[in-house]
Amino acid sequence: GRVKGGLEGEGGEVMVTSTVELDERVRDIAEEFFGYVRSESSVCLIDDGMNVSKIFHGRDVRAVMIDVDSKEEGVGMACPPECFVGVEYLEGLRDTVRKEGGVVVVNVSARDESMWRLVVSRFLTVFGEGRVWGSSGSEEEVNRVVVGFRCEGVVEALGEEDI
Repeated sequence: GRVKGGLEGEGGEVMVTSTVELDERVRDIAEEFFGYVRSESSVCLIDDGMNVSKIFHGRDVRAVMIDVDSKEEGVGMACPPECFVGVEYLEGLRDTVRKEGGVVVVNVSARDESMWRLVVSRFLTVFGEGRVWGSSGSEEEVNRVVVGFRCEGVVEALGEEDI
């Protein structure tokens, strides 16, 4: 999915948002049917999302958001594919975002609670206690978000959730 909206940085400057799409047809559909416009502040790169840490290495990245669909049935987690929540991949994302205030966000769609717990435990391994926040789920809502922070104190400010 394409995350875009009134994102502003310090001092009100518009932040550059970059999307990585595996298939350029997804970008084309976004342009044709959803009004997506490429510009200096909204870039869509055609590449594999597994390369995000390589693509953005050395750049000033405030946040990385992962929203990847999996077509693999029967694994208990529809989103993202497990490779996107592996410890090594998450370490690469953690090291890509700013040391002060950087954030990694992953949309998780899992009917199997053990898959959700696995993702959360990997985030805790990579980011550490007190730096991981997760949204609560329900029987009806299987989409949840887990967030890893590179700074202290944010999780307390958000309030404890179900991790």
